[in-house]
Amino acid sequence: MVIAGLVAAAVLELIGLVLAAVGFKRTWREHAHAKDFWLPLKRDVARAVRHIARAMRKVLRRPGQPVNVDVHPATIRSEARIFTPTITSAWPPLPNPADDGPAFATEVHERLNQLHSLIQGDQRALAKEQNTREDEDAKLRTELTELGTVVDAKTANVAVGGLRLQVLGWSFLLVGIVVGAIVNVVDRVAQG
Repeated sequence: MVIAGLVAAAVLELIGLVLAAVGFKRTWREHAHAKDFWLPLKRDVARAVRHIARAMRKVLRRPGQPVNVDVHPATIRSEARIFTPTITSAWPPLPNPADDGPAFATEVHERLNQLHSLIQGDQRALAKEQNTREDEDAKLRTELTELGTVVDAKTANVAVGGLRLQVLGWSFLLVGIVVGAIVNVVDRVAQG
């Protein structure tokens, strides 16, 4: 009877530890974003050892080891560059208005019409690009909102699932310890 109770307690404790470990691992994996669990712990321990060693050196008045630092002179180069803008025209020079006034007026009128059509084409292209960007922006906002909703639901589900396993594991562990203690008490009472 005693051996069966101790075995049952050990099995409950083992199940509890396994469930708690799996729940902890699941929660860690989902929320730590693939960060190593032991590396920060090792760093904290190493930092604590360094602080203790530093404090012990201060207490024992032992000087620290010297640190050699090589300093190289900085080299600074400054190059001034002169930028000269050049303006080029796609049109031939205008006729002299003193020589041929109507040809000058016709050429200016044609150039103004060409500029106007170029500006209208650019405005249409800009309006089309702006509409395309606004459509893409709206589509991306919708996708991000949907993705955010999915991620929030998944995170809550995973976090709660991992925590549930941990609570269940610790509960099994507690029940195993209580069963083991009861078996030990009953055994001592039966012997005594």
